[in-house]
Parts: sequence; C-alpha cells; structure tokens
Amino acid sequence: MKIRTSRLLFYKIRIVFTVTIVMLFLYNIINAQDNKQDEKYYREKGLTKFKQGKYKDAISDYTKAIKINPKFETSYLERGISFYMSGKFNEALNDLSKSIKLNGKNPFAYYNRALVYNSIDKPDSAIIDYTKSIDLKPNFPEAFINRGLTYKKIEKYEEALLDFHKAIEFNPNKSMNYLSRGLVYAKMKNIEMAINDFNKSLDLEPNNLEALYNRGMLYYTTEKKDLALKDFENYIARAKNNKKYKETIPGIEGIIKQLKGQ
Repeated sequence: MKIRTSRLLFYKIRIVFTVTIVMLFLYNIINAQDNKQDEKYYREKGLTKFKQGKYKDAISDYTKAIKINPKFETSYLERGISFYMSGKFNEALNDLSKSIKLNGKNPFAYYNRALVYNSIDKPDSAIIDYTKSIDLKPNFPEAFINRGLTYKKIEKYEEALLDFHKAIEFNPNKSMNYLSRGLVYAKMKNIEMAINDFNKSLDLEPNNLEALYNRGMLYYTTEKKDLALKDFENYIARAKNNKKYKETIPGIEGIIKQLKGQ
C-alpha cells in the first residue's frame, strides 16, 4: 500500500468492565518514492508496522522520517500515537505537542493528545483538547463520546449527557453510545431513562454484557426481581465463556441466590 499522508485516529471507550480500543486510519493513497532516504518512505514503513502492532519498529521508522524532515507534523503525530500504544505517555505527549506546534489546525493531533492526558489522569487538559478537536472538526463523534466519558469521570453529568446526545445523533446505531449515556442517567438516579438506554443498547447488540449487567443491577436495586433474575441468568450464561467477565460471575450468583430466597 502506497501512502503519502496518513492520519491515525485512535480512540478508546472506557465503560464498566472493559476497555474497548478501536483504531481508525485516515489517509490519502499515492505512489511513494522508492528512495530509502525519502521521508515518505519511512513514514509508510512506520504506518505498516503500526498496523501490525509493531510499535517499537514503527517508532524507529518515524524517527528516521523526522531526522530527514523535522518540520513535518504528521511524523510527530504518528510517532506520538505509536508511543501512546507502547505506554510511553511522556514521549507521546512530547510528540503530539510538537505536531500541534507545527500545525495547530489538525483535529486528530488534539484528539490523540487528549487520550494521553486521560491516561496520565489529567481530565481537565483532556477536555480542553477534545474541545479544540471538536472546534476544528464539528462532525467528530469519537471526540464527543470521549469528552463525554471524561466529563462522566469527573462527575459533570449534565455536560456528559450533552456529549452523548451528540454522539448518538452522529451514530444512532452504535450500541456503546446508548450504554455510555445510560450509565450517566443511572448516576443521576434517572432510572427510567437509564433502562431505556440499556434496552436500546441491547436491541442493537444483544450480546452486550455491560448493558445486560447494568440493566440487571438497576432492576435489582428497584426491586424488579423477576426482570433482574432474567438478566443475571442471561449474563452468567454468556459470561462463563468470556475470560473478561468470568470473574464477575460469583458475585452475580450470590445475588441470584438472594433473589430466589436461597
């Protein structure tokens, strides 16, 4: 694959038990030169290594590209994301900040730097960068959902709701968006709206264990025993074959025994 310019958009959704990581690559395809001293050649190699999950090799190639052309912001952006994926957050922050210094109009640089700020527990800085990315790219659903999750983390629930409303407006068929909004409604004690969102999440994705678990918990806390029992039994049936959720089963089994009066 011949690539001249690449934009790596990486985002993650944090909810309940799991971290969902999604990678999105936005790039323009052209013929790249075969000259191994060409900066584009190393960026292309770096992108290939990144997509293979070989982040250390990707960093090496991007570093070579930067040595050839230290003024090209995309190389810093992509190396910064590679550092981020390697868990090297300080290096990622430095590269993404350099990319922004070279080109302050790229929404993906602000977006990815916001992810780094979230990872080093700087939610206020993350929100500033998410907001800047949205200012530059108003049709940016991932930025809305992640800013909403950050607002939720710092208990700014009204702001989180507004962002989740917007994310759903962009992606009305994405189960995770309804789940995220439902969790905020639950925090705000709006049980009816929370259950409605969990229902919608499950309509779109029947095997969404987070939605099933959280709906069951709401039924349980509001003493809708039959509905809670049904959700928890379905949850266990699906979770027992899933490594990520197996450890939650004993607690749910205890609740089921209580509901059955055992």
